[in-house]
Amino acid sequence: MTAIVGPSGSGKSTLLYCLSGLEKSVSGLVSLLGKEITQMGVSELTRFRRRHLGFVFQSYNLITSMTVEENLALPFTLRGKRLPRQKSDELLRYFGLEGQKKKSVTLLSGGEQQRVALARVLLSDVDIIFADEPTGALDQESGAKVMQVLKSLAVDSGKTVVVVTHSDEVAGQCDRIVEVRDGHVLNADAEGGARA
Repeated sequence: MTAIVGPSGSGKSTLLYCLSGLEKSVSGLVSLLGKEITQMGVSELTRFRRRHLGFVFQSYNLITSMTVEENLALPFTLRGKRLPRQKSDELLRYFGLEGQKKKSVTLLSGGEQQRVALARVLLSDVDIIFADEPTGALDQESGAKVMQVLKSLAVDSGKTVVVVTHSDEVAGQCDRIVEVRDGHVLNADAEGGARA
């Protein structure tokens, strides 16, 4: 689990977007899971992201015209597959959302919406999770639950988790800290046994 830290405007989110292929880097190479994504075409990169990468954003990136269950099903629909309902129901129970699956996501609190976004990533069973300020808009209790899940993904499930954060508390829970300032990586502290 790696934290990318730095002041506002330092390039943290841009680095995350380039690492995940959401933005094209102007120079250099990005290699994920043995694949050089900077050389991929748009269709190939889209398929790669769908299969291997999960995203958790501060703004949740849920489709507001859809229910909770429809948001969970979206990655499967895009792959031409069906939502694994039993696993989906288990995750909704785990996140305390079992009675909410037919609700529009607009009726949920910020913490609940972020847990839906996390459940969607967990259902997709991706290899790498990129999280951009996942606790930034949440109260302390909801933020702690989100971090607990992300940490569990890294420790218990062996996933790579990359988190952009302003929070020293969030960064302190990560295995590695990468500091960015003015678009440059200043240091990459690997104390604690980095895996990413």
